[in-house]
Amino acid sequence: AACNITSAGKVEAITASVAGVNFAVSGQDVYNYTAYSYDTEHDIICCFFMDDSDENLKYRTAVPSGTGTSQTVTWSGATQLYSDSQANSGGYSPFRYVSAYYDPVSKKHIVAWRTNSYGIWTLAVSINSDGSHAGKGTPNKLDGGSSNSIGTLRIAMIQAWNSKVLIFYKNSTTNSTIKYRELTISDHSITEGNEGDFSNTYNWQNPINLWWDADNERVHIATKDPNESRSGLIWNGGTWGQQTAYGDICPSQIYDPVSGKALFFYVDNTDGGNNNDGRYKVGSYSSNKESISW
Repeated sequence: AACNITSAGKVEAITASVAGVNFAVSGQDVYNYTAYSYDTEHDIICCFFMDDSDENLKYRTAVPSGTGTSQTVTWSGATQLYSDSQANSGGYSPFRYVSAYYDPVSKKHIVAWRTNSYGIWTLAVSINSDGSHAGKGTPNKLDGGSSNSIGTLRIAMIQAWNSKVLIFYKNSTTNSTIKYRELTISDHSITEGNEGDFSNTYNWQNPINLWWDADNERVHIATKDPNESRSGLIWNGGTWGQQTAYGDICPSQIYDPVSGKALFFYVDNTDGGNNNDGRYKVGSYSSNKESISW
């Protein structure tokens, strides 16, 4: 469903919409997660994954064509970035829980993964307009902090202040902390900053959903502990979070720059039945934009 949100927080229905195309990669055996990023410079969809047949880190690209219901997506063959034998010798194999993000500032695809030893590795990749491989860096392991003991919660990345990329991960040592760091990308080199806490009081169990509000330089975050959906903000110098709704599955939070409102979407399972209604809340920034009133 699609809707507009007015500045007063009211919903306006969109009465007509056009279906797009399912761009999922088919015919490719992958281990665990596939990770998609969208190259805004070349209008290319990229899919990064560990090939289940040989455990090598690879990617495939596609360029959407057509309009409306006649859109099509044709995927390229797989391009190898690193082999499993290369990764074993370098200590950054296997490529588990792969995540990816396209950084529009550096114009690089940032790929992150977890190894069996629970370390987090990041890699900057350049891709040409035809989908061919243009360059890559050396895998960089996040140093110190909790990044050597992350759990199976998927790694997440988003654009942030001062041309940085933020990377989020869960600390499996306590099973209750979401950590984050700034990543600085220079050519194909990645340097990480110090580790920060989003929250250390909840047993986070779901993927982390992120949204970048460029107007106010705020990262919106939504995730879930066993019983409650929680929203949060992160800015350069601080964090804020609260229990926002009782809900199931994966909540999400976005910022609408037209209405100036935040929106929190969740599945409500509090009616005691199996309805699991889809719901949303509309929120407003505080005057200093360091919290949200829902």
